[in-house]
Amino acid sequence: MKNIILALFTVLSITECNQQHDMVKGQEVAIVHKQIKWTVNYSVKGNKVYVDCFIPGFSFIGSNPNDPDYEDGHIAVKVDGKFKQNVYQSAFVLEELPKGVHVLTLELKRKNGSSYGVSKELQVLIKTP
Repeated sequence: MKNIILALFTVLSITECNQQHDMVKGQEVAIVHKQIKWTVNYSVKGNKVYVDCFIPGFSFIGSNPNDPDYEDGHIAVKVDGKFKQNVYQSAFVLEELPKGVHVLTLELKRKNGSSYGVSKELQVLIKTP
């Protein structure tokens, strides 16, 4: 009888370990395969660039704190490779850009400032100062 109980306990322990391993493995796969895909629309008027981002599954800091499926953070904006500002909403305006061609880089960042590894580059032409 002791041997049967010991064998049953061993089988249950192995099954529970395998289930826990599968859950951890599944979570890792979900994190690795989760990609942030986003669309950026913009227009230039004078020396201003109006930017509108559509980022499914992304919440700007504080705007969706109760949904664990949403990524959370902000957009870091660079103009010609130089940091310009952080924005905490999907639509914003870059003002007082000098005349000429500029490369805008928009990078999604976490709350702690680390990068999600996702960015967009836009080339804009400012015709008037």
